[in-house]
Amino acid sequence: MKNRSKADRGLFRRRGSPHWWIRFADENGRIRRESTGTTEKKLAREILGKNKTLVVEGRYLDKKKIPKTTFFQLCGEYWETWGKHKRMKGLREMIEIWKTGVGDVPLKDLSQRKIERFLNRRMKKDGISAATRNRHLTMLKAMLNKALKWGMISQNPAVDIERLREKNGRLRFLDQEEIRRFLNAASDCFRPILVTALHTGMRRGEIINLMWPEVDLKNRIITVLESKSGKKRMIPIDDTLHETLHIFPSRFKRGYVFLSPRTGERWVDFKKQFHTAIDRAGIEDFRFHDTRHTFASHLVMAGVDIKTVQELLGHATLTMTMKYSHLAPDHRTRAIRILDTALQTDTKTDTVEKDNSGGSL
Repeated sequence: MKNRSKADRGLFRRRGSPHWWIRFADENGRIRRESTGTTEKKLAREILGKNKTLVVEGRYLDKKKIPKTTFFQLCGEYWETWGKHKRMKGLREMIEIWKTGVGDVPLKDLSQRKIERFLNRRMKKDGISAATRNRHLTMLKAMLNKALKWGMISQNPAVDIERLREKNGRLRFLDQEEIRRFLNAASDCFRPILVTALHTGMRRGEIINLMWPEVDLKNRIITVLESKSGKKRMIPIDDTLHETLHIFPSRFKRGYVFLSPRTGERWVDFKKQFHTAIDRAGIEDFRFHDTRHTFASHLVMAGVDIKTVQELLGHATLTMTMKYSHLAPDHRTRAIRILDTALQTDTKTDTVEKDNSGGSL
């Protein structure tokens, strides 16, 4: 009989099962035997190691005592208690996509391999980008982390799935002449939304959900209570935007800032008005989200530092904002000039002083 390696101790096969099984002791010293659900020895070894780690950290949960929650039940509870309160565009659609891909399986049977297979299938068959895949994965990880906190699962099966490297996104922004044409072509009811977008860099969802209590015209500050990153941010109101918002009669009602001229309710969709203005202005290859690029690009070109631009855009990391850095090509030259001024070194004067002290040229 071959000697079993130390790494394989605790792995065994059970008659009638195609999967590898694991054997380990819980925090009370009781021997646990569980199926890994995989036929791959390497993966089974990793699962064994994770279970041992959970025991050491005091986080191991007996699968027999874990509620028999299904994936659909988790999706429903997550949406009702958490998801529907978040201002995250497309969250409901992403949940439905995961429900279609995973099915109503017991959460304890949801494996890393099954999740990765679904993501790969989406990229091959549906042609989704690496960025879209990463967003779907991030959302699933967040939902499964909630399940972990709620005691529905003993470990998050998606935690070790890595994000894919994303290609640099498009960076289309309007020049000053295009901005002038765009504003002139916009209808009277749509122009205030466009001015707000260009002068704040706010996202579409942040604009249509903006309410008057979040707009401080006296101190000239707009407060975005919950941005895409989940954090509050404050955006100064410049003269142009202040003049635009100050004449709004809706500000006395303290409700939504932008109301549909047709319904008088919150403006949900302005695609028609946007595309009409784009066509009239003769602007090509431009989406509403590109107003954020226009806002950020002109700030950088005007000499505003990247860190400040990051804060105004509400980016979670500085890396996301660095794509605008190339628009300030002379920043290195300015930095060296500042250093030169700070050091105030006059090499010619130093040489003359040495000569006068007895040195020779």
